[in-house]
Amino acid sequence: MTDLIKKQRLSSGNATENKLRILRPSYLTNVSFMFFLYWAVLVAWQNISRAEARSSVDVIIKTGLLILFVGFYLFNAKYIYKKILWVILFSISLMITLFSEPDFPFSILIAYVYPILILTMVYGFGDKYEIDRDQLTAFCNCVIIVLMFAAVYAAVFNTEHFTSALSFTSAYGNELASFFLSSHEYGMYLVYGIAACFICLRYKERRLSKRILYYIAIVVFLINLVLTFSRTSMLAAVLLFAVCILFLKNKKLWFYSVLLMITGIIVIISVPALWNFVYRVILKENNLAGRGELNAIAVDYFIEGTWFQKLFGHGVYESRTYFENMTTHGSVHNAYLQVLVYYGLIGSLSLTVFLISQFYACIREIKKDRFIGVISLGILVSAAAVMFTNTPIIFTSPIDSYFLTIFAVIVPKYVRNAINSGRFIKIQETIPYEQSGLKI
Repeated sequence: MTDLIKKQRLSSGNATENKLRILRPSYLTNVSFMFFLYWAVLVAWQNISRAEARSSVDVIIKTGLLILFVGFYLFNAKYIYKKILWVILFSISLMITLFSEPDFPFSILIAYVYPILILTMVYGFGDKYEIDRDQLTAFCNCVIIVLMFAAVYAAVFNTEHFTSALSFTSAYGNELASFFLSSHEYGMYLVYGIAACFICLRYKERRLSKRILYYIAIVVFLINLVLTFSRTSMLAAVLLFAVCILFLKNKKLWFYSVLLMITGIIVIISVPALWNFVYRVILKENNLAGRGELNAIAVDYFIEGTWFQKLFGHGVYESRTYFENMTTHGSVHNAYLQVLVYYGLIGSLSLTVFLISQFYACIREIKKDRFIGVISLGILVSAAAVMFTNTPIIFTSPIDSYFLTIFAVIVPKYVRNAINSGRFIKIQETIPYEQSGLKI
């Protein structure tokens, strides 16, 4: 009898708590909405201002968004998870690097504080957050809408890229960027826009009339992706497709993909003008665009450092200053080498171990939900490739880095949480809140 009374009281308490949670506006507890809002504000600001990175207003905007991010997690926080201990250890390493800097203006201070805060929120306070199927598809649809707007903008204001593309003799100076600052940034978004279409096709729409819209979006994104002439982004797309083809175990997908690839190769080889365009413009005649030299400088810079600098890095400010003086670039166009010179062996090892853990999590998820496990693995593999030849670094503040972090790491993590708890797909509303799939 005592146990029955306790259960009734617990049930009554849970019911009251559920009512209070349901009364709370969903946008205040929908982490995927916050992720998209953060990115959308950055995109809008970039489009309006065209401001250079690390300008005063840019720092103010990013600081405000960081406060929004932290505020969301603290508002919804219930527990502090043990992973925060790893975050604290990594934070100590970053602080040692920071205080070894010759100078650290506010913009540089943000470069150190940002990853600490993001990691603390995501793994310290939000380690068990969940994103269910409806939240995932809503997030993906929002990303698709923004990118379709960017594609329309490109078609209207960069029409010559579409009408005269085959007449280009060089990719340099002709890259399609829409309203983004870089064609590489636009290309990366397009790759994940395609992945978002895959997700929506899997979960959102069954009617052919609606599904056609996603197929159209994929074609539009692919055309724009090619015209960015971003080999890094195109490689990321190839890797995303390859992982899906290899691991989804869909015979039709495999057959049509191989057929399309073979047909495309035959057509390109058979038409000299097309082959010339692909090799000279799209592939840029295998020109590394100075990346080899930048990588060599980065390796030498690391080797010539003291044992302390090898361990903890030269620091963000000192490294940027060095490369701006040595070259015309502020970075080495390789995220892994960038982390090595910024944060040393400790930072590089932390990044490597983290990526390996994410690969393992995706592969393990394939056994529970094949599609989510495979698409997450494809996105992660493509993200790793993007960082190998480009500047975005996960858990850092630039807009492309933020999007890469959210789409390749955090959203898949929270989706896996929902699948593992059995709340990814909503069930009847009459079932208690904790079992309904509404909890993030």
